[in-house]
Amino acid sequence: FYPDSNFDGNIFQTWAPTHAPKKETIITRSDFERVVHSTETRSYITEIGREQGNDGIYYAGSYCVYGMGLLEQALVSGKEASDRVLNDLLAPPKDDTSLETDVAPLKAIIIGAGPSGLVAAKYLLESTNPTYDVTIVESSDSIGGSFMNKVYDNCRLVSSKYLTAFSDDRMSEDTEICPDHPSTTQYVDYLKSYAERFGLRQHIQFGSTVVSVKDAESTNDVTVNKLGDDSNGYEVQYNNHKNQIITGEYDVVAVCSGLHNTEYVPKSFLPSSSDKKNASIATKFKGQIIHSSQYKNPSIFAEKRVLILGCGETAMDIAHRAVSNPRCESVALSVRRGFLSIPHNLAKDRPLDVFITNLFEHAYEHPWVHAYRLRWVLSTVFIRLFLFLTGSSLGFNQWAVQTGPVKRGYHIINKSHAAMGHLNVPVKRKSLWGRFWMWAYREGDLRPIESFHRTEVTDVEDDGVTVRFGDGRKYEADLIVLATGYKQSFPFLDDKIRKEFREESARARDEHNSCEGDMGKYNIEEEHLPNEHFIVGKTRPHLGFIGFVRPNVGAIPPMSELQVMWWLEKMRGNVKTLDSKPGTPPSYMVLGRKYSYGVDYGNYMHRVAEDIDAAPTLSTLAKSSRPLRALYTYCIGQSMISLFRLQGPYESKICWRVVTGELWRVCTKRGFAENCGLLYMTWLSFLMNAIACVLECLWCILTLKRPKLFVRY
Repeated sequence: FYPDSNFDGNIFQTWAPTHAPKKETIITRSDFERVVHSTETRSYITEIGREQGNDGIYYAGSYCVYGMGLLEQALVSGKEASDRVLNDLLAPPKDDTSLETDVAPLKAIIIGAGPSGLVAAKYLLESTNPTYDVTIVESSDSIGGSFMNKVYDNCRLVSSKYLTAFSDDRMSEDTEICPDHPSTTQYVDYLKSYAERFGLRQHIQFGSTVVSVKDAESTNDVTVNKLGDDSNGYEVQYNNHKNQIITGEYDVVAVCSGLHNTEYVPKSFLPSSSDKKNASIATKFKGQIIHSSQYKNPSIFAEKRVLILGCGETAMDIAHRAVSNPRCESVALSVRRGFLSIPHNLAKDRPLDVFITNLFEHAYEHPWVHAYRLRWVLSTVFIRLFLFLTGSSLGFNQWAVQTGPVKRGYHIINKSHAAMGHLNVPVKRKSLWGRFWMWAYREGDLRPIESFHRTEVTDVEDDGVTVRFGDGRKYEADLIVLATGYKQSFPFLDDKIRKEFREESARARDEHNSCEGDMGKYNIEEEHLPNEHFIVGKTRPHLGFIGFVRPNVGAIPPMSELQVMWWLEKMRGNVKTLDSKPGTPPSYMVLGRKYSYGVDYGNYMHRVAEDIDAAPTLSTLAKSSRPLRALYTYCIGQSMISLFRLQGPYESKICWRVVTGELWRVCTKRGFAENCGLLYMTWLSFLMNAIACVLECLWCILTLKRPKLFVRY
């Protein structure tokens, strides 16, 4: 390529001679600007370079992003790749007017520069109808959110890289470069690379904290317009890195401050008066009390008797680090309800979160089968059988701190498993059967972790170190770690907005109070989320909450990406929501959850994608250049985010290649026996749905009605 005379400097360089086009090609200003504005084209070039790497890498041209001074290099190899890129660059734009508009861009502000904030910024910046002027406000001095600010020694993701990565910017498949479960440091590096690749960093205001978000006042002092929504925008104040209060009006606000942002501390562990009768546990205890967010390395456990409160993945990580420290005197774990433990890696190259299927479980499921959750019942049988073969049907080799019932769709699974063997030791020693399994797992030499199950700390004795539990047992502690999790907190939201969300939640709770799963309850004092997929409120489509759902077996970043896609279509008026019957909760809610926002990952992804026609159909998959790969990857694979960009408003050529390439290989790596088992379950599910279809047809013949067969639910 050679530059147009309108440009200064060598914008495009000549292609490598061995793969050069037959004649020189002139790139005009309009062509160049179209390339610059299309981050998908840039992603496409890079992805081709990755695919064709075995043919040798060549520079396809170094170009400077016009007006931004950002130098990028696209690596492409092979004659075929060169031609494909050339055709893409010179093809007529789909919408010649998309970049030539006199309409001023809408102003958007994003709160948080973690994964959710970055992916929200990327999609807002790529939008052409309308366009957005984006500002990202980040309180820390770096990209990454909780993955940067609330991590500890040797911390790793419990979700696999295949599930966690965004749709069109994948992590390396090479496990020598990036393991199946990357460290938090590797993941933050990935996020930084993502921000650089899509030009997001220049939009971030680091060291800035949002002070308030409230309705913007219109000229006649009416904050809600004739449409009855928030189209007048919002007034946002934030304190920047110079400690200056910046006030601005924004058309769109994305709250991406993170699910794990504000620590939850039980009231009994808050400081109180020194009056002996009314003093809290925190006041009576003479040792050290910290929240798990303050833990950084195991040196803190030296010469200490450690008590950990909580049953989440962080609690299990900290328990394992404490018991692994030879200088730690003893370790105990206090759990009120118990949990379901299954390791994030079932074996080498076998991440847990890839052993879930889509066909007849999240898609093409008969409404009767779905209503009675028969697929979940079938899955439960196989899950319990699998767990039984590990030594316990109430968890993977889990003999302590168990919970029930163990059913598909009931629990947020704890995937941090390293401490489980230590917790098992005191229980297994009590029986010959337990001692057999202790021998089978080689747990005989493990230091025990004492567990206090289905009880909680009630008091501290006069010595200031003896902690008393509700069941009468005692434990002497020098350090208490509160792994009690986090609560949703949006202190910057105006009271009016908070009240609206509380009232929406109350109405939902009243409608769903007869439903299974303790529907709609917030178990601790925390802010309420909007009702529409936990993204927007009924009258506030321009105030989006991204990344505030908790999946059972999944990852939040890909859910955030799909939420952003849905949110943009919602603001454009293109969402086809399904009107549910009064009193019917969303079908994706986890039934036995302790979180009001706990969801079944695959079910949630499909229901949200269906609203914007992004859930892939079998006919769409069959039209792929590799139809068998595409069909198998979707039907017998997990709900990876790239699958939801094969059709609909965000269809991507990159994602087609990801699905038939990387994600296909993920399925094959599961192993022959594992794939046969998943195929067998899918076959049984097919029979179940076929029987339901036949019964419905017979019923409709008798009642002279038309069968619906497979419909949205």
